[in-house]
Amino acid sequence: MEHKIEKKMSPTELADQLEAMARQLRDGQFKTESGSWPVPEAVRAKIKIVEKKGRLQTRLKFKWSTVEHYAPPEKAAVKDWEARFRTVKKQLGRSFKALARAAGQDTLPDNPTIDQYLSDSGEFETLSQEQWPEEMAVYRDHVQNMNRAVDDGRLADFQHEVRDIRSAMMECHQTFK
Repeated sequence: MEHKIEKKMSPTELADQLEAMARQLRDGQFKTESGSWPVPEAVRAKIKIVEKKGRLQTRLKFKWSTVEHYAPPEKAAVKDWEARFRTVKKQLGRSFKALARAAGQDTLPDNPTIDQYLSDSGEFETLSQEQWPEEMAVYRDHVQNMNRAVDDGRLADFQHEVRDIRSAMMECHQTFK
């Protein structure tokens, strides 16, 4: 369940939001739209503060697993999804490496290679669409563009899409890891 606040607010409003989260962390119980979750003894956190070229930017990220507090059927479903996701990501990584290898050798991939990548991408999208719809729409566009480039024999466009997909994957991994 996602709760996202993205709006212009006064420093006081922002401080109130941060203080409310801090209070929940200190109290050991964090409330979301999907429930109230115990805060563990250690929380993975990332705090980044950067001033660059006249602009201040901060990023606050913290996370912990809530799966242990799910009812058994939901817990099993999440564990199953995680296992399938890991497997599909590994398959997708292998098939993408084959595409990248072809691009690096200034050749178009053969049909079995592109077919395997398209199949792996379809499975990945099925597992990811609900959780990351916007990112998957961008990914899907790149995959379709790459496939058209291969079908039309346009090597430079194929290589361009492989670079774009690699960049999108790296950005996604930085954002969602």
